[in-house]
Amino acid sequence: MDTQNLEIERKLLISLPDEKLLSDIDGVLIYDISQTYLNAMPKTTERVRKRVSRNKTEYFHTVKKRVSALTRIEDEELISEREYEELLLRKKEGTVTIEKTRYAFPYKEHIIEIDVFPFMKSTAFLEVELSGEDEQFELPEFVSVIKDVTHDPRYTNAALAKVDRDPLDFE
Repeated sequence: MDTQNLEIERKLLISLPDEKLLSDIDGVLIYDISQTYLNAMPKTTERVRKRVSRNKTEYFHTVKKRVSALTRIEDEELISEREYEELLLRKKEGTVTIEKTRYAFPYKEHIIEIDVFPFMKSTAFLEVELSGEDEQFELPEFVSVIKDVTHDPRYTNAALAKVDRDPLDFE
């Protein structure tokens, strides 16, 4: 297994933090993200992402293969706008493009990512990448965890992109 491309991540459903507070955190990077899932090989998730920050637009193509609930092999590359547009033609049937705002900031020894979705009025997702599945991490005091959804496939972005997804209790 290529450990260079391993993504080990915990995902938490949290109460929606004040976005002004998030914007004011030292070192915060704020991105508006459009994420589209593509037709992919079995046991693989494939997506393209348009990421817009204050002064830059970037495009990414990502392929993930599940190893465990916390760990995936992830291959991601920066692509051109033309490649992005071409890959969009492979959009997975029955899905919509997800729009979200990501606040990424350093906290203790980790980078905390908080994703705010327009359809989630009182909740958000927090993700933290780890160096091992058993690694402990701390959260900022303003974060109010509702539950750990790392092991619940209904809370993946790919599941949220499904047109006919089960309604979740985000509120």
